Amino acid sequence: MVTVHFLRTEGREVHKAGPFPWVRAADGSLQAGPDGEEIARYQGGVWTAAGHDVPKCILHGSTCTARFEGDSPDDSATHGPFEKVEFVDGSVYAEPGRRLLARLDEQAHTWYSYEDKRSWPKLVVEKSS
Repeated sequence: MVTVHFLRTEGREVHKAGPFPWVRAADGSLQAGPDGEEIARYQGGVWTAAGHDVPKCILHGSTCTARFEGDSPDDSATHGPFEKVEFVDGSVYAEPGRRLLARLDEQAHTWYSYEDKRSWPKLVVEKSS
């Protein structure tokens, strides 16, 4: 399961959501499984969750993977496992090592994966199997 922690700049947690089987970042929204419920919106470097505006959210699972998804079911690329995945200022980092995984193009609503050297419409973080 994956838990989402929403943090202020200084690192203080203001909201926590989950645990969920998966969390998807797509179209300026953070949705959680199993039903796709929206738990946050992203615009201009800020996540809005439960009435709080924060620049950062961290997704924790005992180990989790980051899967970029295309428009067809067989078009995807999975990376990890990671201890956590961190969304900060339109970028996605993986721990350990604070490795830069992707950057959000807000206008196109796509994630540019540095590993795959391509843009993806969806990014799913889920517990590793």
